[in-house]
Amino acid sequence: MLDVTIGMPVFNGEEFLDEALSCLCAQTYPHLEILISDNASTDATPEIIEKWMERDPRIRCVRQESTISALDNFLWVINNAHGKWFCYAAHDDKWSPNYIEALLPPLKENPKAVISVPHQILIDKDGREKSERSYRPSGQDASLVDVVKNNFSIVHSAWYYALFDRVEFMSLQQSHVYFDKYWGRDFATFIPFLFSNSIVGSDDAIFYQRDTGVSGEKYRPRNAVDQYQHYRDFWKDFLYYMNKSELSLTQKILMFPVWLRYVRNVVKFRRMVKTFVKEALRLRIKKSQF
Repeated sequence: MLDVTIGMPVFNGEEFLDEALSCLCAQTYPHLEILISDNASTDATPEIIEKWMERDPRIRCVRQESTISALDNFLWVINNAHGKWFCYAAHDDKWSPNYIEALLPPLKENPKAVISVPHQILIDKDGREKSERSYRPSGQDASLVDVVKNNFSIVHSAWYYALFDRVEFMSLQQSHVYFDKYWGRDFATFIPFLFSNSIVGSDDAIFYQRDTGVSGEKYRPRNAVDQYQHYRDFWKDFLYYMNKSELSLTQKILMFPVWLRYVRNVVKFRRMVKTFVKEALRLRIKKSQF
């Protein structure tokens, strides 16, 4: 019985797509579907997908009639998934064959769990390993404060490709969202989970996250206005979920440096100020030339 959906939004992913689909189709967990949204790609992406659909009937693909935003493409696959459990997949990353099989038991064994996270190995464009980060559980007797501190100490962007309880995940994401940007969406997604005891994981599941630098070049906010809006809206979402948490006011104040480090994952305040100063100086020089 199908109970897991792997959702892959893709646009012009021909360079690494064949390898990524090979990893997904090699999963040892049998009860899954692979749902692909081809965002009107103009390269060989459709042909690669067609080849793999002929090999594996679990693949279901929809080609968008015209290009939609990257965020809308991500939302499309989760909104059209059939499985109780859901996992995003990127066209340029790789998984160990037991990825789903290792992540699913912790979710089923813990009734409070919503997200099951993997062991991350960061690789470069050519597949060479650069660094790795393991999943470190808090321990059964840990207090909420210890759990929250541990969550914030081990969280990283690879968690966006963890295994989720799909309905619970969508419910939390739709309950209150100020931050609607693509850049930083991964860290915004984690916020409601980090303040709770809903995170489990397995170091047996290996996520090979490819660092190509493409997302940073394409989606990172460049000008001061965009950077400010990113910073402001991310703080709004963060403060909303922090206020909803069971931490006391004193605990929240004492942990403020932890919150600040986390928000800097999206836009660093120093970078925003430097961008503002540079733009102001350029405007002043431009005006003086007239």
